[in-house]
Amino acid sequence: MNRNILVVLSFVLVAMLSLSCEKNNREELDDTSNCDTTNVSFANDLVAEIDAKCNTSGCHSAASQAGNYNLVGYANVKAAIDGGRFQGAVNHETNFSPMPKNAGKLDACFLLKLNTWIARGSNNN
Repeated sequence: MNRNILVVLSFVLVAMLSLSCEKNNREELDDTSNCDTTNVSFANDLVAEIDAKCNTSGCHSAASQAGNYNLVGYANVKAAIDGGRFQGAVNHETNFSPMPKNAGKLDACFLLKLNTWIARGSNNN
C-alpha cells in the first residue's frame, strides 16, 4: 500500500514540475522586457533565427520551398514579406496559416525585432 502511494505521489510531483517548467518557458518566450529593437538588422538579429526555424528540410529551404516559399537569404525573405503573407503567418494572425507549422509561436523578442524591422522598411542591413 505504501509503495502505491509513493508511486502516485511521484507521478503527481513529476507532473507538477513539468507544468511549472512549461509555464516558465512560455513566460520566457513571451517576455520582451529585455528586447532591444533600437538597431534591428537582418544580418545581426534575424537571419540566424529564420535559418534555424524556417530554412529546414521540408520547410522553406531552397530545396523544399513549402508553399512556394524559399526563405534562404535576404532577397527571398524580402519577397515573402512583400507578398503579404509572411508577417501574418509568423504572428499567427487570423486567416493566415500559422508558422512554424504545427508549432507554437516564435519567441516574442524575435517577433518584436522582426515586426520592427519590417515596419522600418525591411532593409538589407
